[in-house]
This record gives sequence, structure tokens and C-alpha cells, in this order.
Amino acid sequence: MACLLRQRNSRTNSRGRRSGTLRSNTASVVTYTNHMQRTPFLQLVNPLAFMAELLADLFGPLPFHTVYINDEWLAWNDGTIPKIAQSIYDEGTFASLPILADALEEAGCTNADLVNHCRSGGPHVKGCWAVDLILGKQ
Repeated sequence: MACLLRQRNSRTNSRGRRSGTLRSNTASVVTYTNHMQRTPFLQLVNPLAFMAELLADLFGPLPFHTVYINDEWLAWNDGTIPKIAQSIYDEGTFASLPILADALEEAGCTNADLVNHCRSGGPHVKGCWAVDLILGKQ
């Protein structure tokens, strides 16, 4: 897998902390310095793959493929599924999406696209098509 490493042009300031500018000839990649240990941490990323995964999270499996949700799934167990989805949306706890997938399956959901997306490792962000679908957001 091809990965890009963002370079840091660093200097040490009067307090002994590293600071500097980031330079790269590719898409933005998150880089930061841990000031407590004064050690640079670099994140390796394939930006094209990351953008593709992010777009899939926002827009769904296929651009012209409609995914439906059954009202019985939403009403299951006194509305547990919308409550979980709202909690994920409000708190930004997208690591809880596998719990939502379990609840969907227990409610009788057979939609593989929806369940598999909730089980995927991400990235997941606000605007995630699965959470928005459950919450009825456009």
C-alpha cells in the first residue's frame, strides 16, 4: 500500500517546544507534535483511499442505489434504534455503530448495505448516510 508521509520543518522555540510549518506536495494529512515528550508523531495516510471512504460514508454504497428502512425496525423495542442513532449523532460516538448494527439485526433488518456499513471501521462522520437514514435527515 502506498502511503504518504508529511514532513515537518521544525524549530525549537525558547521554551524548548518544537514548532514549525508543515510542507507536502499532496493532500492534507494530519500531523502534530506531542509537546510533553517533544517527539513528533506523524500519521501515515493514503489520502485518495481516505477520501473515497469518507465519500462512501456520506453518500452511501452507490450513487443511484436507494436504501430503504422499514418502519417496524424503527419502532422495535420502544424505538431503541432511533435512540441509539440520535446518541451517536449528538455525541459523535461513531465507534458505537456496531451496536446500532446489532440492534438493527435484532429488529429484523436484512439490508446488508446498512448493517455492513455500521460494522465497517470507518471513517464515520456527522452526515453518515446510515445514521441520517435512521434519523430521517435529508
